[in-house]
Amino acid sequence: PDVVSMAIHHKTNRLEIGASTAEARKDVETKLTGLGIPLHAVEIVHEDPLHPAADEKCTSVQSKCRPVVAGLQIQTKKGNCSLGFSATGTGDDKKEYPGFVTAGHCADQEFRNTGTLYYQNAIADGKKIGKEAKNPPLVQGPWKYNGRNECFKVEKCRLSDSLFAKYEGDLDVGKDVKVGFIARPKLDATDWNGTDYFRIVAAGTSVEGEKIAKVGRSTGWTEGEVLRVCATARFFAQKQAFLCQNRANLPFQEGDSGGPVFACTHSKEPCSKLQVFDVSLLGIVANGNSSHMYYSDFTLIQDEKTELGKLTKFCDPTSKDPSCN
Repeated sequence: PDVVSMAIHHKTNRLEIGASTAEARKDVETKLTGLGIPLHAVEIVHEDPLHPAADEKCTSVQSKCRPVVAGLQIQTKKGNCSLGFSATGTGDDKKEYPGFVTAGHCADQEFRNTGTLYYQNAIADGKKIGKEAKNPPLVQGPWKYNGRNECFKVEKCRLSDSLFAKYEGDLDVGKDVKVGFIARPKLDATDWNGTDYFRIVAAGTSVEGEKIAKVGRSTGWTEGEVLRVCATARFFAQKQAFLCQNRANLPFQEGDSGGPVFACTHSKEPCSKLQVFDVSLLGIVANGNSSHMYYSDFTLIQDEKTELGKLTKFCDPTSKDPSCN
């Protein structure tokens, strides 16, 4: 007890033993003598006891927080994004996994499943939470989703900016993941106490003029309203388009991508006004700018042809709403 380290001191060619107390020094000397090791071959030095690094505190959606919930910062080699929501989904190997949804462009290679590793909150030992399991490619045009949303011949398109990652790594899914919950930081901020939540109790449908909210690692909890439903978001330089996206007057910053978008249930008022925190899941943040954002619709994220396919177990397990099944 109280021996802190042992090493070879190369300059003196002696064994060096670090002891933190006088009692430990005496015990070491007694043990060495008993082993027949001459004391002049050993340096016993004082070394203060080592202490484990202090546990990180969950003080914002950018912190390491357990259990893992929607809205928290996740990181890959490419950079920061936000965790959209937990769900059970199917990977490219046709197997079902508990995992999470985030933006498809948040992978190491966007819209291509290369097994991207995800960490919460940063790439470091003890923080790995998942591995990319499905990230469908963009589909070459021309093709139509409906009469208003068309992928042109020169474009590659999808109906959502989404991917599915399975939970794995440095967590116990049963203990370290809180399915059906979204971090609830301070309004218009990223500060979070680690215990306030929004509870997902249903899947919702976006309606123009509806009051909605989102949580992202960069701008936190913000509220606004739906301006357009099922609009095409085009990236002309990249020759990409995302058909039937929803547009809202919520601020967006890099890193918010993938975050959950939701509305308070049974109300057309903002969650903050009524202090109602049971919510319907509407989708995930795709892209935007300082004043507006586009988000991918939850229903279209589950499209079987070009997107992730059926997702289950995304609500609080106690919710009995049929849309959760």
